[in-house]
Amino acid sequence: MLNSKVAIVGCGVAGISASLELTKNGVPHTIFEAKNFIGGRFYSFFDKELGFEIDNGQHFFSLAYKNFFELLEQLDTKSHVEKVSKIEIPFFSKEFGLIPFEEKIFKGKLSLLFGILNFRLLPFKQRINLLRLLLKIILSKNFPKNINTQKYLLQQNQEQIIIDKFWNPIAVSIFNNSIDCIPTEIFFNIFKIALLGKSNQIGFTYSKVPQSLLFVNFQDRIKPQGQLLLATAVKKIQKNSAMFELETNSNQKFYFEKVILCVQPNVLKKILPEEWLINEYFRFLDFVQFNPILSIFITTNEEITPKAFGFLDDSPFHWIFNKTQMFGLPSPPYHYSFTTSNAKDLVSLSQTRIIELLEQEIFKFFRKKINIIACKVIKDKFATVALDSYFFKYRPEQVSPVDGLFIAGDWTQTNLPATLESAALSSKLAVSKMLKQNGDI
Repeated sequence: MLNSKVAIVGCGVAGISASLELTKNGVPHTIFEAKNFIGGRFYSFFDKELGFEIDNGQHFFSLAYKNFFELLEQLDTKSHVEKVSKIEIPFFSKEFGLIPFEEKIFKGKLSLLFGILNFRLLPFKQRINLLRLLLKIILSKNFPKNINTQKYLLQQNQEQIIIDKFWNPIAVSIFNNSIDCIPTEIFFNIFKIALLGKSNQIGFTYSKVPQSLLFVNFQDRIKPQGQLLLATAVKKIQKNSAMFELETNSNQKFYFEKVILCVQPNVLKKILPEEWLINEYFRFLDFVQFNPILSIFITTNEEITPKAFGFLDDSPFHWIFNKTQMFGLPSPPYHYSFTTSNAKDLVSLSQTRIIELLEQEIFKFFRKKINIIACKVIKDKFATVALDSYFFKYRPEQVSPVDGLFIAGDWTQTNLPATLESAALSSKLAVSKMLKQNGDI
């Protein structure tokens, strides 16, 4: 017998967060997950050819994350996150080699400011220009709403080299979007939180284990209130009187008082009745676009770099991750992954062509002609919703106009970019609003 109070559709990070919140409040619920594993796009699997566990895209965690870290604490897996205490990002340049962005003495805002002062990827004059703008940003409380970030930066006399070497790496890494598509207000609000906020919240970290292991305790933590149905896709949702009817791909029907949808927005058109979708609330569906992420995994007998990770300047491949070092794997062989955010120019290429380009880039950056033993390319064409100015205008709140129907996901209104933190927060907001509406649920 299913727990019939609340149904959660989707068990990615938003679904996991919703379930943990309901469990904490003693609310019986059932989770429907179409795949045979949890985590959504945040998952990992063992690849026999490569010989190690690979992640579907590499994720950094901002130290300013709160809700996602609380989720890991509830699952007792936060210890798997690497501890860092300052900003330290290796940049690799084809011309200059390794250029560390770091400040070993100061912490907090001073760490970023002195890091820029020593950032040799920019000429000294441009470093001073960048510092002037950062000081202005620190003192600013409001930013323009109807202008994209690139245009704003140009208005602030930021030369193109500063945008290319400093601002754009931040834009693609945090927002998975090009800087000319990101509204100024949200860009700088997030920038101030992540890089100019409290000292203990400035910086980035990563998982020391494959991503799926962060959720390994989930099913135990939600008992007895929560039940998880894997490989059970919901194909249709209707409402009959006071109850929601959920029909699965196996034509089974289940009935619930409340529903929290934790799926991508393109799924809503497939499972919700058309008479619901014509409501102005769902106008955002007219503007939904997705930005892809490309991940490449390779195994080689040669060490490319001992660094755990680094940003590749002026390259179609943005980040290199040393999985051998990050996961503490024996070597040789050596395992690396390369990630490109907003990879619209790469996802249309064949795997063969992508690997050819990667080998050329590795040689240009590291002066090594490596022998790739095994490789795998993952193209996630629907990695994140493109949070541009059009979508922001209609970005939906968690409470829908259908009584008892709530929507969560990193793309819903959280005032954050589409990140793990946004996914975890969105479900907390959805559950909180549900409980507020129905104290006796």
